[in-house]
Amino acid sequence: MKKNNKKKITKKAIVKKTKVKKTIDGSGIIFSTTRSKKTRKVQSAKVLKLKKELEEKIQIQKQIDNIKIRYSFHIESLDVNDLNIIEEIVYRYKGTRVIPKTLKGMIEPKTAEVTGVYIVSNNTDTFNSPVETTDYNTLSRKEIILFLSKSIRLEYQHSMRDIINKELVEKNKKINKLPWKS
Repeated sequence: MKKNNKKKITKKAIVKKTKVKKTIDGSGIIFSTTRSKKTRKVQSAKVLKLKKELEEKIQIQKQIDNIKIRYSFHIESLDVNDLNIIEEIVYRYKGTRVIPKTLKGMIEPKTAEVTGVYIVSNNTDTFNSPVETTDYNTLSRKEIILFLSKSIRLEYQHSMRDIINKELVEKNKKINKLPWKS
């Protein structure tokens, strides 16, 4: 097989020489010199195309920055006493990225979760919910989740959300494949 030994041809910019006239004060003598000035014609279509691509990238980045996260409670297990009244609820607080249809191909869906335990109080004076007083077999999943969302402090929920946000938002990348490990 023969190799192509053709030289690559590069286009050079157009060089124009301009005359510059300088005058020296007082003597009235005019000197003229020439300066070489490189000029380059930029095609306006390319500039417009690059501008449009940049605007699209900025718009996509804004959409990525404004991705919403949906939070929900999921019940893992219940600890009950002899009367089948709930004493402890083990739950997962789950965050799921909601991806707009325009970004479906670019961003992969992700979820993150935090596990927690809520101990139901046994004070007979403060029974406000059927979860604290009735048999767990008669309760629905929705009632227990509603009880959890009302009972857990907002500060605690916000701290769980912060933990989930750190995992879902890709400001810092987690690298598992280190170059020095084999």
